[in-house]
Amino acid sequence: MRSLLFSRKGFSLIELIMVIIVVGIISVAVAPIFFGGFQAFFTARNLAGMNAQAELAIDRMAREIRGIDPSQDLDSTTLPTAAQLKFRIYNGTAQAAWVTYALSGANLMRNTDTLASNISGLAFSYYKPDGTALTPPLTLAQAQGIWLVRITVQAVGGSLSESLRTTIFLRSGPVSR
Repeated sequence: MRSLLFSRKGFSLIELIMVIIVVGIISVAVAPIFFGGFQAFFTARNLAGMNAQAELAIDRMAREIRGIDPSQDLDSTTLPTAAQLKFRIYNGTAQAAWVTYALSGANLMRNTDTLASNISGLAFSYYKPDGTALTPPLTLAQAQGIWLVRITVQAVGGSLSESLRTTIFLRSGPVSR
């Protein structure tokens, strides 16, 4: 009996069809698991890319905004709004450069440079030392009294959307810390 089982040199057509049917059934059962895994991988990759770009932009903004002295770096022509922040920075010379952060289409801009793309929203909120929110449009006196700035960025990528927020205490604000 043993010699009959192992002495054959090939499969019959019926055995080959049965193997194909079994492999097909297993494939149909396992395919959704693999599809879900691939879909999760690509979603995570898109989210990570979108998030990384927005985080880099918001970190750059925070570093520069932190150094603002509201009593000197804002004037009546550059009053902060909810959608834009314009201020002076000093580059080690007597000349001051103006920096504007604003949304242009789907791009987060620093002057004419694109910091991040696929941005659907940019919002600035301003607060006094007692925690009271300042509602734009601000007067010059209100702008010079800003103690902290909160930035909210809404990044999008395909069907994904994520909101990032940071709060910046100004180094040269109206209250010494």
